[in-house]
Amino acid sequence: MHTLPESPALAVGWTLQYEFMFYSIIAMLMAFSARKMNTFIVCYAAIVLVAVLFLSSKFSSMSQYITMVQLIGSPMMIEFLLGMTLYRLNSDNIFLPKWVAVTFGLAAIPLLLLIETQDWFPNFAGQFYRPIVWGAIAFVIVWSALSLEGIIKTNKFFELLGDASFSLYLVHWLLLPWVAHFYDVLGLYDELGILGSVIVYFSIA
Repeated sequence: MHTLPESPALAVGWTLQYEFMFYSIIAMLMAFSARKMNTFIVCYAAIVLVAVLFLSSKFSSMSQYITMVQLIGSPMMIEFLLGMTLYRLNSDNIFLPKWVAVTFGLAAIPLLLLIETQDWFPNFAGQFYRPIVWGAIAFVIVWSALSLEGIIKTNKFFELLGDASFSLYLVHWLLLPWVAHFYDVLGLYDELGILGSVIVYFSIA
């Protein structure tokens, strides 16, 4: 998924590179007086499409000299488009009916498991399989959750985990290899077993 020639110093920071490019595009559009959400969505989609077409053309070898094109044309950038669309729906109070949101919310993960285990879409969309198939299901999950806000009471513990999730994600990359090292040195895999290891890792997290 990482398309740049070199990774950042902190490897998990590769996701921030895509975020930086996304916000740079938004800043550029604002500099050209874009203000309405629909304008941002359409222009952003057009910019990503141009980059994708460029990377698929006979001039794609030139992208090694313009690394930002590799980022903009990455399938990952489509997921930002899905996020912008969700924001548009949410800001305009366009929500799913409660029963639809609950049904979609409960069915989404089993549906994804069926799609993957049964290989329902073999060779579909190439490198864009993830943002189209996984992205569509993630879109439905988040839209369902937004549609149920205020209806289902917020759990403070899960809210705390959500707020801390990205910080934990950055720290885990540094911490967990050391935990695995001490597991090997001390032979803790045999001592604690799978359940004990799950408890240890969850406690550290």
